[in-house]
Amino acid sequence: MFPRDTYFDLALGDVLALGLTVDKEGRLYVTSNQCNKKKTPVANEVTVFRTGAWAAEKGWTRPEPWLRVTYPFGIGPYNHGVSHIAQGPDGMMYINSGARTDGGEPGKQPNYDTGGENELTACMWRVDPTQDKPQVEVIARACATASASAGMTKAA
Repeated sequence: MFPRDTYFDLALGDVLALGLTVDKEGRLYVTSNQCNKKKTPVANEVTVFRTGAWAAEKGWTRPEPWLRVTYPFGIGPYNHGVSHIAQGPDGMMYINSGARTDGGEPGKQPNYDTGGENELTACMWRVDPTQDKPQVEVIARACATASASAGMTKAA
């Protein structure tokens, strides 16, 4: 339906599209992660793409970037990235942002961030679908071990 080169920036490298949902307005959402090795430290370029509402006569419009977030790419093989997305009963979109470590460890690769978890990783995001340029609100964090090792506190 939508060839990946029509909406992903393939110049950044391989794409991991791990989440897909349709909201109550009939819009399709796709979550993606791309490893950007051109940045130092190496970055995870997260994009949530969104279409217009489904229309029987034309289907969905081409997915467009709706939410963009960048944070340091994972340590070793542990970039779990952004994946599942779903709309809650309150109408808000909920997005899983996986860990970038296995247990909060700092890592040792010189061109990768050695800070362990990040404020946008190993957590659950809430995003308002009525906004054209939404902001991420972190509403839940992973286990205390990973959060403590990154110097994070509990979400309100």
